[in-house]
Amino acid sequence: MPDIDNLLNQSEASFKPYTEIHKTTFYEVQEAMQQHEAQKPKSGRLYLSPKITQLKRRISYKIAIRSFNMSKRMTES
Repeated sequence: MPDIDNLLNQSEASFKPYTEIHKTTFYEVQEAMQQHEAQKPKSGRLYLSPKITQLKRRISYKIAIRSFNMSKRMTES
């Protein structure tokens, strides 16, 4: 099971089956999050890296669930 950083280095065709989103969508969400964070007032500013890390964790979790379901189907067959 590849992790999100490895998938980001691969083609769109390799990325989407694991994450169920397009790689360009991931980058668009990441860019939108960065723009949103940049517009916040400094007193309420959160660090961006934890939010990007959280997004990557969600995708990694989705990859793990998908891999588990695929292996479960294979053993049931």
